[in-house]
Amino acid sequence: MKSWNLIFASIIMGCSTKETDSATSTTEECAGVDCYGSCLEVYESTATFTLTTEEFTAYINEDGTLTAEQCNQICIDQVRLMDQNVEEVLSCDDAPIDGGAEVTCTVMIQPYCEGRFHDCVPKPLPVEGSKDDQWLLRAAQSERASVQSFLLLAQELKNHGAPNFLITRLQQAAKEEIEHARMMQRLCQERGLSLPPLSEAAPQQRSLLEIAIENAVEGCVHERYAALQAHYQAYHVEDERLRVYFSKIAREETEHTALADDIHTWLMSRLTKSEQTMVMQKQQEAQSALIVYLQNRRAIPTYAVPNAKTAVDLATRLHQMVA
Repeated sequence: MKSWNLIFASIIMGCSTKETDSATSTTEECAGVDCYGSCLEVYESTATFTLTTEEFTAYINEDGTLTAEQCNQICIDQVRLMDQNVEEVLSCDDAPIDGGAEVTCTVMIQPYCEGRFHDCVPKPLPVEGSKDDQWLLRAAQSERASVQSFLLLAQELKNHGAPNFLITRLQQAAKEEIEHARMMQRLCQERGLSLPPLSEAAPQQRSLLEIAIENAVEGCVHERYAALQAHYQAYHVEDERLRVYFSKIAREETEHTALADDIHTWLMSRLTKSEQTMVMQKQQEAQSALIVYLQNRRAIPTYAVPNAKTAVDLATRLHQMVA
């Protein structure tokens, strides 16, 4: 079992100290994803997916035809298996092959911002204001969404026969996220900021492969980095109360990182070799995507959010140490 506290501490001590940049607010309208004052544009991606006859049949009409809308839905569903969100389907082409069909999709992908999410939980809404306000509002929304994410995941894994110790830890993680959300909400209220309304998540039952991919990406990459960043913030933030908040969040997010590892181990033991390979590939892709995102990161000194250089250094060291 990895000692994440020691790993995170060694990474932070080996990275550069806090740096700042001069930007203080954002006024230009963002056509992509507004992420803490950085505008991340949607991007085009083309991929070919192989579906079994059974999988493909689930989409087609009784007469064997496939409409453009049905083809687009295949693209959306297949891209979501890669734990990415589709902004728009530009084209979709299908071709029969032995044992199924190949579907080639060209889509516009919504870029990753940060945090751990569940496929059924709505992403945080964009907000206006200074970088400080944007970061705080998004952080509060993310912590609030994490409560739903852990509860939904607990129910899904319970339905799949997961051991009770995983279910109990997921439920405990949800309780901890409630307190994280309350802390962030208090900070928002003190700055006169109002959180957008909470959107209720629509539960669904996914396959073990779908859950494994999401956990590998969201838990073993995104949440792992978020935990590391929380440790960095606790170490560097100047405000004493914020240091207490971030220390608590860092400690508990570290436990959630270990939980994601244990869920990963249980899920992988129930997948085929080819499915395990797919999960590991998606995790590696998510690690690479995280580095690309962090290259455009801007520092937020008030909350000790690291700038691009430091963030990339943190994530790179993290990936190297857990490889």
